[in-house]
Amino acid sequence: MNGYPKIALFSGSGAPLTVTIVDGLSVSLSPAASAPPSPVTVAPSSTAQFAYQYSDVPVGAQTSCPSSESATVNLPGATTPSPTFALAIAPCDNGTIKVSPVYAG
Repeated sequence: MNGYPKIALFSGSGAPLTVTIVDGLSVSLSPAASAPPSPVTVAPSSTAQFAYQYSDVPVGAQTSCPSSESATVNLPGATTPSPTFALAIAPCDNGTIKVSPVYAG
């Protein structure tokens, strides 16, 4: 795979939340997370990973930010998302989440 993942968030009732994905991080977490996309091959029993960032500080007229209870990830080149998993976050600014490219784990 090569590129950036897409994240979908869901409320406690399973309703989709608004998410704005931004490719690239604003703060360097590691050299791999800050590097441009490059091909990653994941062999059986191997892993790949990505980093994500968001702000939980309301922006503009926001007084609070929608909270998720679960999420899915669509990896680069995948046609279907991952199974749903627990993820409790509350990204502000229209659900903005910054993601790194997928890199070898």
